[in-house]
Amino acid sequence: MAEKTINTYTCHAGHEIVTVRRVKGMTPKTMRCKHPGCNGSSNSADFNVDQKLEPTFEFYKPTEQEMEKLTPLEKDHVNNGGLLCRKIDKHDGK
Repeated sequence: MAEKTINTYTCHAGHEIVTVRRVKGMTPKTMRCKHPGCNGSSNSADFNVDQKLEPTFEFYKPTEQEMEKLTPLEKDHVNNGGLLCRKIDKHDGK
């Protein structure tokens, strides 16, 4: 069975995002809701979702150049195996 890389995060208000894990690394169990104006916490579905869903956000490992711009807390997270989350730019071919 192939490794699951597609996941969803849903907040208490029902806002949902679909994510893809681009590389091996740790993804969060919870994170701040990405819906504009919502300050809620989104919970992971633990990859127990349809793996054919179209992702709108990606978990990625930043480049060395990107690492230079991170806060100390973010750098520590990445250096300990964590991935960062960003909106997928549909124009970059991913």
